[in-house]
Amino acid sequence: MVIQGARSLATRYSPIVGCTRSWNNRHFPVIIDNMMNLEILFWAARHGGDPAWYDMAVSHALKTRQNHVRADGSTYQVVDYDPNTGAVLAKETVQGYSTESTWSRGQALAVYGFTMTYRETGDTRFLDTARQVADYFVDHLPADRVPYWDFEAPNIPNEKKDSSAAAIAASGLLELSTLVPEGASRTRYREAAFQILESLCSPAYLAEGTTSSGILLHGVGNKPSNSEVDVSLIYGDYYFIEALMRHEAITTGVEQAFAGYRLEPSFPNPFGSEMHISFQVPQACHVDVSIIDIRGAQVRTLAHADYPPGRHEVIWNGLRRDGTPAPSGAYFCVFRAGSFYQTHKLSLVR
Repeated sequence: MVIQGARSLATRYSPIVGCTRSWNNRHFPVIIDNMMNLEILFWAARHGGDPAWYDMAVSHALKTRQNHVRADGSTYQVVDYDPNTGAVLAKETVQGYSTESTWSRGQALAVYGFTMTYRETGDTRFLDTARQVADYFVDHLPADRVPYWDFEAPNIPNEKKDSSAAAIAASGLLELSTLVPEGASRTRYREAAFQILESLCSPAYLAEGTTSSGILLHGVGNKPSNSEVDVSLIYGDYYFIEALMRHEAITTGVEQAFAGYRLEPSFPNPFGSEMHISFQVPQACHVDVSIIDIRGAQVRTLAHADYPPGRHEVIWNGLRRDGTPAPSGAYFCVFRAGSFYQTHKLSLVR
């Protein structure tokens, strides 16, 4: 079912624009919400689907990073492209207060989406963007840490809160806290998420004892259209539960980030001069990472050492063991950790 979903989503992708299309109106609209869909493409590309879906997801995230994210870390909801040239035609915030305002759920989706994309790719550009949009979100939260439906809504504090934005951001911030180095940033993101969840678990936001059929009260779907305003929202409930599960994993000392052995998708792929290869191990172990050609001959050893638990990265500069350039072609990265074995195909283009 996920493979079929990814196949369907891939039909929405334009190589000219470099993104998957959102709505069927306008020219080629791309909404910040689409960042959440990329996980389907990443997963399917690793589990028997078309490897090109991985490249589509990376391209979409890079283009969103370029055009949706403002210099201060805030975001537009919609960027409309010319489908024939890929040029940006307009930038808007349809479900927010105004074109240049910051819709809080869109900002939360950016926090979650760029964090997930870094987890899937190991590309630090996405980590940088995840931190940038997360910092904006945290810096603009009110006292109870649940955002208003738009950070620039004109009548704050007499504006509606959006519990769904809070839940999505809390889950994203908790994952982000497991991916940044230990220190001030990890503490900042984790504490912000804990504070958000503390508010969401209070009588002010829990639907317990009310007539609502949801879990959280005070969600806002589309304020400008007066649609789903101050209601329970199913996606808010979903990410609230996910955030609580991530909270439990962190506070009980069972980090989810390194739950198993894994060779991450490498980037860029194809590459010309340098490829970043990431892997994760759940416990201290001996790791071997090597490059072989399509005949199975050893080209280069990148890792042959004991590693602590966590995520690690090695770089192949396209050279053989003797220091001479490897020719263009297909290669395989071989990852061994204990009894675990995994390979990925790589493409070198000179």
